[in-house]
Amino acid sequence: PNSAEALQLLGSAQLAAGQTENALASYSQALNFNPRSISAYLRLAEAQAQLKRYSAAGETVATGLRVAPNNVDLYTLKIALLVADGKLPEALEVTKGLQHRSDLAAIGYVLEADLFAKQGKYADAVRDYDAALRLQGSDIVAIKWHRAQVAAGNPAEADKQLLAWLKDTKGTYGESARFYLADSLNHRGQVPAAIRQYELILQQNPNHALSLNNLAMIYQRQGDKRAIPTAEKAYKLAAHNPVVMDLRHPEDKLGSCYRLTTKRFKPSTEST
Repeated sequence: PNSAEALQLLGSAQLAAGQTENALASYSQALNFNPRSISAYLRLAEAQAQLKRYSAAGETVATGLRVAPNNVDLYTLKIALLVADGKLPEALEVTKGLQHRSDLAAIGYVLEADLFAKQGKYADAVRDYDAALRLQGSDIVAIKWHRAQVAAGNPAEADKQLLAWLKDTKGTYGESARFYLADSLNHRGQVPAAIRQYELILQQNPNHALSLNNLAMIYQRQGDKRAIPTAEKAYKLAAHNPVVMDLRHPEDKLGSCYRLTTKRFKPSTEST
């Protein structure tokens, strides 16, 4: 291969085939072609980490950060390497350093919160996720914040505050967080509240297939006549979506949608 991109593809194929040493050589060659390729630094460091060469991987990341000092992926990998190498205090120091940088403060709080959550220090995680949300809105962080609150034993307060946050977003973002909340409420048996959140999503996005699917499941359990038309709409929207392609298996996300619709889409002699 005579380009950094081709060498990275070769390295990925070698890594998938278990040829880790060859992959290391390919990624290193890619960096010789293009010393500013962040993806090559990331892949090389990840391959080195697979061989537990954490020191070498750390040096690779450090070199990458000299090229791209604001790259979040490199910082995320740096922290993961330190944790894998048993250096949690050093990893926390990195997150603290990011928190003092105006351009990376939010991600610094998120990465620190992730570390706290993995240790079961949910109160500390909640504090940091909250700080991150105040700096920069994000559905992913809002979801992590809520999960940490629930894990800390405060589900009602978590719901209340996430609802308040969703109200404040004024449609800028929040669909993913609202869907997560609806799912969480549904799984915790708070069905009317879950229905309300699914309906709010559909008011803004009438073609949100997963919300339609989950509403259909609820309607079916309740014996509500809206189950079939709601499921049919979800099925028509999602039938050719590669994420939910195989709808005939009950374990699929939209499996229930298929089972509801087959009664009307298939002859009665066929199995449902």
